[in-house]
Amino acid sequence: AVTELREIREMTESVGGSVRVALGDAEEFLLAQQGTDTGCIFLDAYDGAGKIPEHLAGSEFLEACHRALRPGGVVVANLFNGPETTKERQAVMDFALKMEQAIGPVYSIKVVEQQTNVILVACAPNKYGEAVRQTRSKLNEAAGRISRTLGFEFDAASYLQVVFWVDTKKGTTFKEVHPGRPWGWPHVTSAVDYAYINQVAQD
Repeated sequence: AVTELREIREMTESVGGSVRVALGDAEEFLLAQQGTDTGCIFLDAYDGAGKIPEHLAGSEFLEACHRALRPGGVVVANLFNGPETTKERQAVMDFALKMEQAIGPVYSIKVVEQQTNVILVACAPNKYGEAVRQTRSKLNEAAGRISRTLGFEFDAASYLQVVFWVDTKKGTTFKEVHPGRPWGWPHVTSAVDYAYINQVAQD
């Protein structure tokens, strides 16, 4: 992991960016922050048994993440996923609701070739107080641009083939819908639904 962080730092420095690395317990570190200028917080948010640790799932920790973000920043959580009706899937849904309440609106991203994982991305309001989510085409465009700028050997847009907005009706339920589509758009429940929506719902 340290080697990978070094490589990321070198890539970002090569295009004028910067990465500050802090080693330690994430909860203790974030709770100690009094407001920073962090653009993105990554959470590998499950233990060896596939469960979200209690200290990461609590509202206090997620609110600390929010306080650490700059306007428009994001929290990205890698979670263990499961089929509908399983406790693993319920944990993902519960965590998405907590992320929305503590930080802002949430994306759900299916991990390519790794169906046991799902990525949740919560978006903090921008400097105008607006919580904005982009359509799939805008996300693909940005991912492709970043790949070219940083010289990736792959196109990051290929990992956004299955990205959805999480709609909760103000925390009362959970649905994954095509970015920009209304609430009534098909509810994603299986790989078949993912394929169907990808086929008929293009930006």
